[in-house]
Amino acid sequence: MGPAPPTPTGWPVPQPMPDVKWGTGLGLGLVAAVSGGILWGVLAAFTGYIFALLSIVLGTLVAAAVRRGAGRVTHSVVAMSGALTLFSIFLGDVVGLTLVANAQGISVGVLDVILAYPQILALSPGEAALTYGFGILGIGAGAGWLLRQMPRKMEETFPSPTPAATDNVPSEAQAVHILERTRTRVATRVVLPSPRNQFIDATFEALTGMASVRVGETLFRRERVWGRQKIIEVPTEGTTPSVVAFRFFGVTTPKIEVRIDGKPVLTA
Repeated sequence: MGPAPPTPTGWPVPQPMPDVKWGTGLGLGLVAAVSGGILWGVLAAFTGYIFALLSIVLGTLVAAAVRRGAGRVTHSVVAMSGALTLFSIFLGDVVGLTLVANAQGISVGVLDVILAYPQILALSPGEAALTYGFGILGIGAGAGWLLRQMPRKMEETFPSPTPAATDNVPSEAQAVHILERTRTRVATRVVLPSPRNQFIDATFEALTGMASVRVGETLFRRERVWGRQKIIEVPTEGTTPSVVAFRFFGVTTPKIEVRIDGKPVLTA
């Protein structure tokens, strides 16, 4: 497959991401969680110890199974992997307690231990804290591994130009400014010489995911940035009509790229 064709404003069209295969991801993750939990319980019962390294391996194993089944990584996939890892730790603790009880001559089954599990935790809070502390370590290891598998940031997939000086802006635009730039909000302004020094403001709020464009004091468009990016184009008037386009992208750090007639002039 060749490169994606550019849009009229000069940006390539992003290829659609494949859908997450939730059923397959859950199924493979559950198999890994059950297998890992049983292994955890057997080792804990026969050695009398639980190991931090084993929790890391368990968390990564579950994450890898979820990743393979789901097909790609999203934050929801990471959360599902964490929940399955926690279930695996719970199952391992139940299996271990069942084996230890039967070794001491107390005939109980897995279901009996599950029903009495709250009382067991209340009787040994220190051991419970240690077990689930290691579980959190495993969840963190799996989440870290999955996050490294996520698609690259938008600015790496679509390289953005460095901020341009105002004298490089097309003649129809008088100036392009960055009005505000914080970790959660960015705003830019394009000032046009005609008619009557009209200005176009663009704002992107990361906390709400809302992008808005105003022409003067009038709201031109306000939309939520779904997926990887949102492009809003504003046709301008004057002796030489042009198109000012704003590309809103970024998840944790909002960014705006400004193009005039397809020429990049500023990235904020």
